[in-house]
Amino acid sequence: MDAALTRRALAIFEEALETDDAERDAFLATACADDPVLLEEVRRLVKADAMAERAMPTGGLQPRDEP
Repeated sequence: MDAALTRRALAIFEEALETDDAERDAFLATACADDPVLLEEVRRLVKADAMAERAMPTGGLQPRDEP
């Protein structure tokens, strides 16, 4: 994968994370504009992120007030 495609994939991936799960597939289809290689890469990134979140959930962590 070339650098330009990687940059596009990462940018779309970041936007995809801010998209509701129910709307994510439609968002990806539009954002990847019929580029199957780009779509596959972004889906791979989204899946890896979900797997990492299940392995090490961070959603409930809050910073402590004390050191």
